[in-house]
Amino acid sequence: MNIFLPFKKDKNPVLDEIEQYFDGNFIYDHYKNFDNHQIDIVNIHWPESIFNYSEPSLNDLSDLETELKKWKTKSKIVYTRHNILPHKSKSENLIELYRLVLQYCDGIIHMGNYSKTELESHYTELSIKKSIVIPHPAYTLFKNQISKSEARKKLKIGEYKNVILVFGSIRTKAELKLIKTAFNNLKLENKYLLISNLNIYKPLPTTFLQRVKKFSLTKAEKLRLSLSNNVTINYNFIENNDVQVYLNAADVLLIPRIDLLNSGNVFLGFSFKKIVVGPKIGNIAEVLEITNNPAFSPKDANSATLALESAFKLHKKKGIENYNFVNNNCHPIIIAKSLKNFFNQLLINN
Repeated sequence: MNIFLPFKKDKNPVLDEIEQYFDGNFIYDHYKNFDNHQIDIVNIHWPESIFNYSEPSLNDLSDLETELKKWKTKSKIVYTRHNILPHKSKSENLIELYRLVLQYCDGIIHMGNYSKTELESHYTELSIKKSIVIPHPAYTLFKNQISKSEARKKLKIGEYKNVILVFGSIRTKAELKLIKTAFNNLKLENKYLLISNLNIYKPLPTTFLQRVKKFSLTKAEKLRLSLSNNVTINYNFIENNDVQVYLNAADVLLIPRIDLLNSGNVFLGFSFKKIVVGPKIGNIAEVLEITNNPAFSPKDANSATLALESAFKLHKKKGIENYNFVNNNCHPIIIAKSLKNFFNQLLINN
């Protein structure tokens, strides 16, 4: 079985996790190169990735629609729903891109029940399309050899610290404000905040004066944060081999999202035996509730503080429980088998 993925291969190993156990081939290529391969399933994950995360023009959308129509005559189109809409922009063309994918797909994979209910409440006609809930896979490919003590030495964090990790990009100033307020209000001895990738200052503004202003504000913010003795912030991308350093240095993983459908960081934290604190939104709320991990209202920083307090009161075995949950229910072997079965059902019903 050949699966066509019409986008560039990403550094995030989430699809590699599945591919290592999938009985078939994953083919990454430009969406216009479909005819270069013998394809059974076209699997679209992030619609904007089809255009390399650039804004599609009306001509681009027209070309894509032509391709979608062709794909439907020669294969089955499956949409794996990671987001409701793109994170960075909600332009008319991007909304139309998502609509086209939904219109032409033969099947939809949701990562939680919330996603299925939410989508069909807005587009009742989609309820007739074949759909399934298959969770995000556990992470097994990241190295996980370094001890907590060694990880903290690398990051120059004391062994006695209670470390809260925010992993991945902080996308907005609202997310940063939530993190800072929740952490500052937290009544916890030896609390320590570790942020792996603070990039709210990107992308750069278009005009020179705006860039100068933003650069000055960024330098001032970095200086202010660097003066804190209980915060470590990385401003660069974390390479895959260093993921283990940040995860194993942490006691609790905080997901500071305000408006999001899914977060792979829940499953990343579980895969590293961490307690995870996250927002009561989308599929994130669903999995946190099932596993009894602390959750908060995304618009209430005090709620996030209380959730962090709860996390540090949980028994240390909670991290092991999370690890067992993700491996028993979301191991890539299980996910790959579920995907293959769903793809086969679509092909049989041709």
